Amino acid sequence: MNQAEEINERIITAFFLGMEGGTKRHYWDAYNLYMAYNGTLDFSGCEQISGKQAILDALFPNPDSDDGVVKVVSRATNMLASGNFVFTERVDKHYDKDGNELASVRVSGVFEMSAGKIKRLSDYGDMRTIAELYGLKMID
Repeated sequence: MNQAEEINERIITAFFLGMEGGTKRHYWDAYNLYMAYNGTLDFSGCEQISGKQAILDALFPNPDSDDGVVKVVSRATNMLASGNFVFTERVDKHYDKDGNELASVRVSGVFEMSAGKIKRLSDYGDMRTIAELYGLKMID
């Protein structure tokens, strides 16, 4: 692994850790900090969302509220960086404000990196559960 790939892995690890803050604002901050301004969110089976602001608006319409998902704990069982891509196999656990687990989803993710930011986040797995949790539209 070269230095750029190592840095990309560290960025994705920091992104995951940022989502664990315990409030929706921490979760929002992680996306705001690590997504590129022209980034794309592509959850398998859901409509693609382009642009950081559109992603933030879709996932966190009210980032200071304590309703719904406020924390995600992502545990990567495998992570591999190659060129500008970071591939992950992980389990994402979604929690509400009281610490109740709302969902546990196995995910394979591909992060395309550019200039230290996530240019594209593509997740594959049970995205119907994710769509329901976040109110995302599924593709027919």
